[in-house]
Amino acid sequence: MFKVNRKVLEDVLDGLFHIAWADNNLDTREEEFLAQVAGRFGFTESEFTTIKARQALAERRNPYHALGVNRDISNEALTSHYRKLVMENHPGNLIARGVPKEFVAIATKRMAAINQAYGAIIKERRRPPQAFSAGEVIFREGDKADTMYVIRSGEVVIERAGQVFASLTSGAIFGEMALIDNSPRSATARAKTNCELTVIGQETFLFLIHETPFFAMAVMRTLVDRLRRAAGGPSSVSQQRLTAQSLSS
Repeated sequence: MFKVNRKVLEDVLDGLFHIAWADNNLDTREEEFLAQVAGRFGFTESEFTTIKARQALAERRNPYHALGVNRDISNEALTSHYRKLVMENHPGNLIARGVPKEFVAIATKRMAAINQAYGAIIKERRRPPQAFSAGEVIFREGDKADTMYVIRSGEVVIERAGQVFASLTSGAIFGEMALIDNSPRSATARAKTNCELTVIGQETFLFLIHETPFFAMAVMRTLVDRLRRAAGGPSSVSQQRLTAQSLSS
């Protein structure tokens, strides 16, 4: 009978964890009791570990346990799994089901734990800055792409068909279109001077868009600026660059 609606049972188990953690501590007897309840609900030991990790204090949380993944998971698989968890656990799902506000609050806490765990993993896997010498190609038009860049120092030019159509300086972002539509590079990026770039992979991009509205606005301003340029309208590049500089500081 308990295996009919596992999502509801998970909500109930989360509620029991919420009560147990009311004193900011989960003692052995409470954990044993919750493990027994989880077993009766039909949850496996690994599923219980995941639920328990999401309810733990952030400083005690194992992010891999909280997401229910192994440490050797690839970045691509991690991003796919995170997207699935966001869709399944968004508090809006409970609001749509008309559940009491207390359960919505618990679901919000669960979603925050998932985001925190994912953020901790991508921070752990963050790529080091890359340096390019003047004249060196960063990527070529038509290349397969899975990263975008923020210019930490130096200048970069964007070329298409051998012609320079944009020159970017410290704080500017580029290469983001490939992370949005998964298409090959639409232009070539070349270092105009010696430069250092922050590399943002797809997993980090997804997290920043989801959790950092300021970053999302910087990306949107960049896209709007390029659309205006393509249409021959006025450019807002100065505002976009200021936003990107603030982001990368």
